[in-house]
Formats: sequence, C-alpha cells, structure tokens
Amino acid sequence: MLTGGATEVRLEMTHGGRVFFWLTSSLACAATIGAAACGGFSSSPPAAPTDDAADDGATGPADAVVPDAPTVPDGAVPDAGAGATVRVEGLFEIDATEVTNAAYAKFLSSAAAFDAGASDPNCAWKRSHAPLAGCSRNTNDDAPVSCVDWCDAHAYCAWAGKRLCGALTSNKISPNDSPDPGLSRWTRACASGVGKTYPYGNTLEPGRCNERSADAGAPRAVGSFAGCEGTPAGLFDMLGNVSEWEDACELAGAAPDNVCSARGGSFDTLAVDARCAFYQRRVRSTAEPGIGFRCCSL
Repeated sequence: MLTGGATEVRLEMTHGGRVFFWLTSSLACAATIGAAACGGFSSSPPAAPTDDAADDGATGPADAVVPDAPTVPDGAVPDAGAGATVRVEGLFEIDATEVTNAAYAKFLSSAAAFDAGASDPNCAWKRSHAPLAGCSRNTNDDAPVSCVDWCDAHAYCAWAGKRLCGALTSNKISPNDSPDPGLSRWTRACASGVGKTYPYGNTLEPGRCNERSADAGAPRAVGSFAGCEGTPAGLFDMLGNVSEWEDACELAGAAPDNVCSARGGSFDTLAVDARCAFYQRRVRSTAEPGIGFRCCSL
C-alpha cells in the first residue's frame, strides 16, 4: 500500500493497496467497512466533474534542483516521506503518484501556504491555498488531494522544491500543446516517451485504472490500482483517480479566468477517453473533487 505524500520510486515494485469505497452515508460506510475507515469521507458523494471542453488532439478508443532521490529494493514499498523519484528517459523526474492529502497538509502548515499568490504572478488574486470549502472529497491521508485550483498546485510544487509539470523545454506551453509528448513532460511520462496510448500499453483495458468503468465513484488511495502502472516502473495513476493540473495555460484575459490543462481524466472519466493524450480545459481558479496534481523536477 502506498501512503502519505506524493510517493515516488525508481525501481519496479509490486503493490497491494487498501481499497476504499464511497458510500452515500457514514452509517452505510461503517456497516460495510468499519467506522474507523470512514472518517476520511464526507457524507455525500462527490459531484462529477463536467467535461464541457475536453480534447486530446486525436480520435478513437522549469525547474528547481532537488537532492538526489533515494531508491528502494525491488518489490519494496517506498517510504512515503522519502521523496524518491521516477526518472523519465534521463530528461526529468516526476512524482510516482498524485500528491496526497497527507503531503498537502504539511504544506498547509508551512509559512508558504500563507503567502498565497507568491509562487506565480498569475496567482496574485489568491488568498488561501486550503482546498475549497464545501467541496466533497476523499480526505483520507493516502488519497490524492483534490478540490484545489491551479495556483494551489503550483504553490505546493514550488514549496516542495519542484515545479508543476509543464513544458519539456524552457518554453511555455498551452493546453493545445498538452497531447504532444515532444512538448509536455506529463504526456512524455504517461506515454513512456512517445510510444504508448495508455501507461500500460496500446490496448484499452477498462477498469485497469480508476476511471468510470471501475465503478469506484471517487478517488482512491494513490497506487490502489496496481495495474495502472506505467513505464518507468513505479509510476502510478497517470490515468483516472483525479485529473492533474498541468503548467499549460492560455494567458489571455484576467488571471483567475485563464484556461489551463487538466490531464489524464478522473474517476468519472469514460474509459475510452482516459488515455495519455487526453486533456480537459479548465479555468485556473477551478477546484473540483476530480482534480488534483503531481509535480516534476530535474
């Protein structure tokens, strides 16, 4: 089971994770899986994110220097707080999972969380990095943080000595560039370079990742879907669970209303849409139950 922060690992590992189910009431949850497991869930299911504007450029089924990451033995589960990384083709490193609630809570307890808007001039309108109040989400420590906007994601990654995954080079990219593995770090990692449609291969396998056909109905603990592993080994949940903010934005108009890219789809995305080239256009200030993030670094 992967727990805690945005865990990362360089070597191939086997994984068996806890699985949580979203139930519509705390009473039903307690009766089914035990009261102790229910504390991280709100009493109502999350609202489904709208796919009002999504594309992937296809049809059919920046950087902070960080310390060298530790490695773990084959088959071992990485220490959630160790800061290990998955290296992509010797070009950059990416978090092995989405950033978790536990990791984000450490950020919120730091001074950086109170300097809202400082990490990017387009976020000067921000006043708080706390997840959106009243937004239904899985709050278990090992679940991906959600109900955070682009500026929250950007600020966390800067605080962690990394950056929100964006352009493969020093140039900025827009949402329209997101599907291109030659331009987008996120896509490069998901597609195992330039070759794969899905992290696990080129043939769709519904339910392998936490998209709609998996019937989870909510984000689950990071790494729970062991089959949703990519290459390099140890890279989990690039598709499904929660969509992930990308540093790919259009800069026209007022900063809070700039359109940015959210990648990979969520627990509510159709399986046929959940592929490496998939992206959704979301206003920078959007905070939804189905959107989280992960970070990249050198």
